Amino acid sequence: MPWALRLEAEAEVLRRIGRVVDDGRLSFDVPRVAGSLRQKDAHIQVRSHVEGKPIPVETLRPGPGMSAGLGKALGEIHELSMTVISEAGMPVYDAEEVRRRWLSLLDDTAATGRDPTGAAGALGAGPGGHRPVALPPHRGSRGPR
Repeated sequence: MPWALRLEAEAEVLRRIGRVVDDGRLSFDVPRVAGSLRQKDAHIQVRSHVEGKPIPVETLRPGPGMSAGLGKALGEIHELSMTVISEAGMPVYDAEEVRRRWLSLLDDTAATGRDPTGAAGALGAGPGGHRPVALPPHRGSRGPR
């Protein structure tokens, strides 16, 4: 999907999720598109600011508090209808397709020999080196291919 179209599709997803927030079906807010400008080859979007701060993953602990709130938010996102995304023009993937795409990306990264994050090596990825323990198949999957 070309970059400008993707930007428009992302804006539409935010508008749709914003309506879900306004209906009270999500417990958190999302950025709202405040305006945009197109001139020749440039497309700029201004989005609203959402209060908050990044959560360092190493500070999360099991139990009530931040971890429970993050889990609740992730659960709410996963309960949204896929049409929120698909009708905005964004692709929708099932669990197996996401898994395949990530494994392919890790294989491609490992094959270059240039993995600044170390992710491919840490997961044992590479041609034929999939690690299903790191990226488990969803129920009903036939496992790594």
